Amino acid sequence: MDLIMEIIEEAVEKAVEKATVEALAQGKQEGRKEGKMEAQMEIARKLLNAGEPIEHVADLTGLSIDEVKTLSSQQ
Repeated sequence: MDLIMEIIEEAVEKAVEKATVEALAQGKQEGRKEGKMEAQMEIARKLLNAGEPIEHVADLTGLSIDEVKTLSSQQ
Protein backbone atom coordinates (compact mmCIF):
# COMPACT_ATOMS: atom_id res chain seq x y z
CA MET A 1 0.00 0.00 0.00
CA ASP A 2 2.86 2.39 0.83
CA LEU A 3 4.42 1.75 -2.58
CA ILE A 4 1.18 2.74 -4.31
CA MET A 5 1.00 5.96 -2.29
CA GLU A 6 4.63 6.76 -3.15
CA ILE A 7 3.95 6.20 -6.84
CA ILE A 8 0.84 8.42 -6.70
CA GLU A 9 2.67 11.17 -4.80
CA GLU A 10 5.56 11.07 -7.27
CA ALA A 11 3.18 11.29 -10.22
CA VAL A 12 1.36 14.23 -8.64
CA GLU A 13 4.64 16.03 -7.94
CA LYS A 14 5.78 15.55 -11.55
CA ALA A 15 2.44 16.79 -12.87
CA VAL A 16 2.57 19.88 -10.65
CA GLU A 17 6.16 20.57 -11.68
CA LYS A 18 5.30 20.23 -15.37
CA ALA A 19 2.26 22.51 -15.00
CA THR A 20 4.37 25.10 -13.17
CA VAL A 21 7.05 25.10 -15.86
CA GLU A 22 4.42 25.45 -18.58
CA ALA A 23 2.67 28.29 -16.73
CA LEU A 24 5.94 30.16 -16.28
CA ALA A 25 6.80 29.78 -19.96
CA GLN A 26 3.37 31.05 -20.95
CA GLY A 27 3.69 33.99 -18.56
CA LYS A 28 7.06 34.94 -20.02
CA GLN A 29 5.68 34.79 -23.55
CA GLU A 30 2.71 36.98 -22.62
CA GLY A 31 5.06 39.43 -20.91
CA ARG A 32 7.18 39.68 -24.03
CA LYS A 33 4.09 40.36 -26.15
CA GLU A 34 2.94 43.08 -23.75
CA GLY A 35 6.41 44.65 -23.72
CA LYS A 36 6.57 44.65 -27.50
CA MET A 37 3.14 46.28 -27.73
CA GLU A 38 4.12 48.94 -25.20
CA ALA A 39 7.27 49.71 -27.20
CA GLN A 40 5.31 49.95 -30.45
CA MET A 41 2.82 52.31 -28.83
CA GLU A 42 5.57 54.51 -27.38
CA ILE A 43 7.26 54.76 -30.78
CA ALA A 44 3.91 55.57 -32.36
CA ARG A 45 3.31 58.36 -29.83
CA LYS A 46 6.70 59.86 -30.60
CA LEU A 47 6.10 59.67 -34.34
CA LEU A 48 2.68 61.29 -33.97
CA ASN A 49 4.20 64.04 -31.82
CA ALA A 50 6.77 64.59 -34.56
CA GLY A 51 3.91 65.16 -37.01
CA GLU A 52 4.06 61.90 -38.94
CA PRO A 53 0.82 60.89 -40.72
CA ILE A 54 -1.25 58.14 -39.10
CA GLU A 55 -0.80 55.76 -42.05
CA HIS A 56 2.97 56.18 -41.95
CA VAL A 57 3.05 55.57 -38.18
CA ALA A 58 0.99 52.41 -38.67
CA ASP A 59 3.39 51.18 -41.37
CA LEU A 60 6.47 51.86 -39.27
CA THR A 61 5.20 50.40 -36.00
CA GLY A 62 3.08 47.49 -37.18
CA LEU A 63 0.07 48.87 -35.31
CA SER A 64 -3.27 49.04 -37.06
CA ILE A 65 -4.53 52.37 -38.34
CA ASP A 66 -7.33 52.20 -35.76
CA GLU A 67 -4.82 51.69 -32.94
CA VAL A 68 -2.78 54.67 -34.15
CA LYS A 69 -5.93 56.79 -34.48
CA THR A 70 -6.83 55.92 -30.89
CA LEU A 71 -3.35 56.97 -29.75
CA SER A 72 -3.61 60.16 -31.78
CA SER A 73 -6.91 61.08 -30.18
CA GLN A 74 -5.50 60.50 -26.68
CA GLN A 75 -2.79 63.09 -27.15
